[in-house]
Amino acid sequence: MNRSQLCSVAARALAAASLLALAPTTARAQPDDDFGEATPTAAVAADAAPKPKEGISACLGTLDWGANHQAVLAKLKADLDARYEERLEKTSDTLQVDRILREKSAAFAAIEKTFISFSGQRTGYESSLIADDFKANNDESVLRIDERDAQRYFFFLEDRLWKVLVAYNTGVSTKVPFPSFVDQVKSKYGAPLAVDTDSAGGKKVMLAAHWEDGLTHLIVEDRTGFFGTFVMKFVEKNEGLALERKRSEEERPVAPSQSARAEGLMSDIMGDVAEVDTDVVDRLTGVEHTVDMESGRPSYDTLTRVVEEDPAPKKNKDGTASKAAGPKPKPAESKPANDFIIY
Repeated sequence: MNRSQLCSVAARALAAASLLALAPTTARAQPDDDFGEATPTAAVAADAAPKPKEGISACLGTLDWGANHQAVLAKLKADLDARYEERLEKTSDTLQVDRILREKSAAFAAIEKTFISFSGQRTGYESSLIADDFKANNDESVLRIDERDAQRYFFFLEDRLWKVLVAYNTGVSTKVPFPSFVDQVKSKYGAPLAVDTDSAGGKKVMLAAHWEDGLTHLIVEDRTGFFGTFVMKFVEKNEGLALERKRSEEERPVAPSQSARAEGLMSDIMGDVAEVDTDVVDRLTGVEHTVDMESGRPSYDTLTRVVEEDPAPKKNKDGTASKAAGPKPKPAESKPANDFIIY
């Protein structure tokens, strides 16, 4: 091989080596066709994650109206996991961890067992607080959550969530008159859209109050006449509200509480209500009514028990106050055990 041939072979070898050196860089620069486009970054994925609702619709959390019962169960399980995770982080004891995990599993199993389809069988709900909130043999179902001061019912039509009803334990209604309850709901959600009243014994009594945001219609309702409690009904504001109004026409009439104390509190809130007119909400709030659409409110507030003051102390014959008269009770805020959740 002469000198020129040797130079040619060396040139080809050098070129081949250069291509091999470049090949890995070129391959890394090309996307893998088997996986398509690159996956979103963590920031993009976070933006795409469902965000909790605000305002009146905060009752849904990250759920949407129309979610099926499996989606609701999944959300409830996630909430349960988060609560128990706080307890698990505080212990490294194997037996304690096992006990907590078993407790969490049992809690979720108890929730799953509350799911009932109203297919014509006796469920126990037919003569209960929610008897007028469902129809049998109409592809309807319910899921119940038991909490300290209330029960939450998730109602489904054709396995699509359309109403969430919160029924307070009777311990709430025995300590807080309905008008005062409405007044405290107003402090969270703003002025109501409307107030339903009725006449009884020559006096106007409040039956319900209504709020609304872009997704949800809220009805706060007095059911003390039959069941001794109050309810908050969060209803999908379009088809759900139409169905709720149709159902309400078929409901049994509610006999509201006639106690003098409740009447007095209602008068304080509503003023003169001898006649029901378009200003009834203004009399309730003292200002021109609007719907509070402010975002960022917390999901829960506390309802403070109303404590009546002792009557004026009796006086002795000489005009001095009787020693038997005790001091006025302290405000309810000093007794956290008497605070309840406003959903």
